[in-house]
Amino acid sequence: MYKQLERYREEKGRVRIAKYSRCSSDEQKKNGYTVKDQLDYIEVFARENELIVAGEYVDEGISATLEISKRKALAQLIRDAKAGMFDIVVFKCIDRFFRNTEEYYTAQKQLRKAGVTWISIEEPDLDPDDADGAFKINIYLAMAEHEARKTSKRIRFNNKMRIKNKQVITGS
Repeated sequence: MYKQLERYREEKGRVRIAKYSRCSSDEQKKNGYTVKDQLDYIEVFARENELIVAGEYVDEGISATLEISKRKALAQLIRDAKAGMFDIVVFKCIDRFFRNTEEYYTAQKQLRKAGVTWISIEEPDLDPDDADGAFKINIYLAMAEHEARKTSKRIRFNNKMRIKNKQVITGS
C-alpha cells in the first residue's frame, strides 16, 4: 500500500521513522488534530508496520505556511535527516506537513539528498518518488495552500469587523 515503505524495507530491512505532528489552532484541536491525537495515530501505524520510532518532532501553534526556519521542529527534523537518524518521516496527512508549496519543495530536496522519504498515513497514494504520486502531491499542496490563505483572509476580516464594533478579538 505504501510504496515508500516497501522500497525501504527491501533495501534496509528494518525501517526507522521520525514522527511529525503539527497543529496550528484551537479550531484544529477541536476537530481531532491535536498533537497527541496525531502522535498516537502515527504510533499505531508504526506498531502495525513494525517500524522503529527514531524521533518525534512537534510544531504546536505553528502554521504550515511558514518558512522552514520558523518551524523549529521541522528544521530540527531536516537536520536530523541529514545526520542519518531515520529513513522515513511519517505524519497523519500532508496538510500537517506543509501548506506552502515552495517550502515543501525546499524541504523535499533536502530530505531526498539525505536519503529520506515520507509517508502520509491518510494519503497512501502520495509518493514523492512516483510520477502519479508527485502529481497528486502538487494538487494536494495547492489545495492546502489555497485553504490556508482563504482562512487567513476570513480571520483578518472578522478581526477587523470586531475591532470596528469594539468587540474582543480573542479570549473572554
